[in-house]
Amino acid sequence: MCASLRDVFPVEEFSFLRPQLCIPSSYTRTLREQDRGGLLSPTKMFRFSTSGVRFIAADAEAETPIPKHADVVIQPKIEGAETVFIVPDAPAIPEIGEMILQAPTSSLAELGLNTWWPAGLLRSTFDWIHVTLDVPWWATIVAATLVVRILLFPLVVKSQRNAAVMQRNLPEMQRLQLAMSDARQRGDVMGSAASAHALQEFMKKENFNPIKSMIPALVQAPVFMSFYFGLKKMAEAPVESMKEGGILWFTDLTMPDPIYLLPLLTSTTLFAVIELGAETGGANSAQMASLKIIMRAMPVMTFVFTSGITSFTPAFPAAVLVYWCTSNMTSLVQVGILKIPAVRDFLKIPQKVKHNPDDLPLQKKTMVESWRESTQNSRMAREIDDRARVDSVNFRQAGMGPIPKTYKFDPTKIRPAVSAAPVKK
Repeated sequence: MCASLRDVFPVEEFSFLRPQLCIPSSYTRTLREQDRGGLLSPTKMFRFSTSGVRFIAADAEAETPIPKHADVVIQPKIEGAETVFIVPDAPAIPEIGEMILQAPTSSLAELGLNTWWPAGLLRSTFDWIHVTLDVPWWATIVAATLVVRILLFPLVVKSQRNAAVMQRNLPEMQRLQLAMSDARQRGDVMGSAASAHALQEFMKKENFNPIKSMIPALVQAPVFMSFYFGLKKMAEAPVESMKEGGILWFTDLTMPDPIYLLPLLTSTTLFAVIELGAETGGANSAQMASLKIIMRAMPVMTFVFTSGITSFTPAFPAAVLVYWCTSNMTSLVQVGILKIPAVRDFLKIPQKVKHNPDDLPLQKKTMVESWRESTQNSRMAREIDDRARVDSVNFRQAGMGPIPKTYKFDPTKIRPAVSAAPVKK
């Protein structure tokens, strides 16, 4: 043990640090024995605090990390060791750019966008992909679109199978449709019903239905609306990070395309999807042909409404058009892949049979002829329904109303005797 406490802790040399000094616990007993029961004088003992002082051995060569809470680090004077005062440097002030990058981004909850509606769930999915995978917003939208289209791919395969079977049985189906149409034009209700029943039985036997070919397009409608409202609300809020989340010429996804190239790409790819029948499985029935004629006007309307070239149609934000264009391109890629024979065999899709148009009962008609025939069939169907409704009303009134008089006298009453007319001789 040291002979004297002053040799270890020269009080005069550290008088300005008396409130913060600390001594080893081995000297506590010695100090208590020197002054019992009285106040400790500054020359005998200090008020000790181990939170602000640390001791360094004289023979320590490696530097020990300095605790962040230490104000002063003191090396005690022990047998020739020099007293060292180490004052930690002030912490560096982070730059503004680093502070902005490290700052938490505004959540969808703060913007009121995290709802349980399909659009709100999609927004939460977008935010998770953007934050977790650390990808820009344009890549987030593309990735989410591809995931949804992959999930819907089994429906596309079923649509292709149905279209192939329907194409193979097209002549017989058109023959029954022609018989039903002729019966309607003649006003033959029974004949029309018989032809319709025969057509239903034939489609059930061959396991196909024209409506099944429309399933991918029908499912795409709610998916498109969810993406549209989800991205539109994020652009209107706006989500600040989306202002620099674009690429190439559309860096701001919250604003419309300044050069109208995204609306043009969207309209062009939509026209290709309609012509190739990407969403209907390439079906070639009369109903599909008439529907395709009407849908050909959609690309022009799409460009007008999405570009905002008119004053009464607000332009779509670039985020919505990125989704729409990506979805159209995915449909075109699917059509190309499903035309490969090996892929069709793997997915059990029958090969399409090409029929000679001249051998089909229903000849190919122009747009005007198809429209005129459709209008005529609708009018005849309406007349048949009107006749059936009138017959039903008359039958109900006949059972509830009074018996109509169909005779000249009352048979329940005795008729007066009629004198015989004189016979001329």
